[in-house]
Amino acid sequence: MRHILSRTFAAAEFGEAQNPAEIFEKLDESNWGLLIFDIDMPGGNGLDILKKIKARPSQVHVLIFTFFREDQYAAAAFEAGACGYVSKFSPDALLVSAVKKVLADLETSSKNACALVQRPSVLNSCK
Repeated sequence: MRHILSRTFAAAEFGEAQNPAEIFEKLDESNWGLLIFDIDMPGGNGLDILKKIKARPSQVHVLIFTFFREDQYAAAAFEAGACGYVSKFSPDALLVSAVKKVLADLETSSKNACALVQRPSVLNSCK
């Protein structure tokens, strides 16, 4: 994922976490605007992690990037607070487009709102 995004977002700061504990360490250490992770993660369920992240005072936006098809988990991810859901089987350009949309929303909207077009017919407004 980093190699895909670093081509478009060369000036961005990237961090990595291998498990839920590291995600929360990173969130405590820095004010991240966007967190991208998979539903299937060593040491935890991504949807449970998402709910815990959204319950925190930080206003980080979350994009799910996963091998699971949209019909399997996208609705649950949006309900839990994700701003977007991109399949790892999607073209790289869709991931880049999703990140651009979230970053644009971070600049132009309130910190509690974002909208991300994941497919032309799907729009999710974050709570």
